[in-house]
Amino acid sequence: MAPIDVNAASASELAQLPGIGPEMAARLIAFRDANGAFASLDELADVAGMTPRRIDSITPYLIVGK
Repeated sequence: MAPIDVNAASASELAQLPGIGPEMAARLIAFRDANGAFASLDELADVAGMTPRRIDSITPYLIVGK
């Protein structure tokens, strides 16, 4: 799987990442909509339910675009 842009990805794209699924994908999109684009993948920790382990498992599949 080619890395996807966390700031442009749809909920269905995010849901395909390991350990994410539809509910967490919806939270990521809602957070992005409410707070603006992620400046770094470290900001994923600010999303409810995103644990360090979960972030580590999806980091190889994500990039941060503008």
